[in-house]
Amino acid sequence: MKQYPIKKYLYSLTGVYQILRITLVLYILAFILKLYNGSDVSSMLVVTRGWSETDAYWTEKSIAIFLILLAVWLFIKPVILNTFLLMVFLIINAIIVYENAGRHFYELSFLSAMAKWVLPLLYLSVYLNLKKPDSGFVPKWLFFLTRFSLFLIFFVHGLGCLWTHPGYIDYIIGTLATFSGSFMKQSIAENILIFIGVVDVIIAILVLIRPWRNVLIWMVVWGLLTSFLRIVDAGIFNYTEFLIRVPHFTLPLVCLLLYKIKKPAFTK
Repeated sequence: MKQYPIKKYLYSLTGVYQILRITLVLYILAFILKLYNGSDVSSMLVVTRGWSETDAYWTEKSIAIFLILLAVWLFIKPVILNTFLLMVFLIINAIIVYENAGRHFYELSFLSAMAKWVLPLLYLSVYLNLKKPDSGFVPKWLFFLTRFSLFLIFFVHGLGCLWTHPGYIDYIIGTLATFSGSFMKQSIAENILIFIGVVDVIIAILVLIRPWRNVLIWMVVWGLLTSFLRIVDAGIFNYTEFLIRVPHFTLPLVCLLLYKIKKPAFTK
């Protein structure tokens, strides 16, 4: 088998497929770990539906087992059925989290989750495109789908910053305290947050208009940084929050690679 240099491998649909493959597995793993440790599902079943704690517990663990099997199936071969099942789970989970939260700003989490609903579809699309004779070409709709996902992620994050999300303020103050030992006034943190929000919204609009290389690189770096802050702020045991945000920096990377691939030729 011919060996390709790493750069040439990445700038191919095969490389994009592998990145999406790893992203999807890590993303599903985050849900599995959340279910294993106790999630909003059991709370909803007990509080809202009146289930016993035992029934809710085993239901939650059954869903976790289902996701493990689904992750293995998707890793081996994505098909319409397993893609559809994962998308349905993500939609239902987002609704449960939204309804069970009972607090402001969770509509933003619901909108942000919409961007990840297309992740399984994107994964399947790239896989099917690899099977075609002209697999070196990238469909326009596939490229736009990736950009629209990025738009949702960064636009929603920007709105949260502009609305001075309390959790984001805590991240700023907590991160500064962790690294410097000093404490920032909340008013200063709010001003920083508003500035970040403006930048995020601008970046989101730019990627929807045209995927400039520097914009995508910024998204990769910023997505990785904000995801990693979940661990910095709350400790290593908050790793599930990092895993669930892996698409925040891998999707911009995928978009960057697709943009490179599409330059020689771009299907209609």
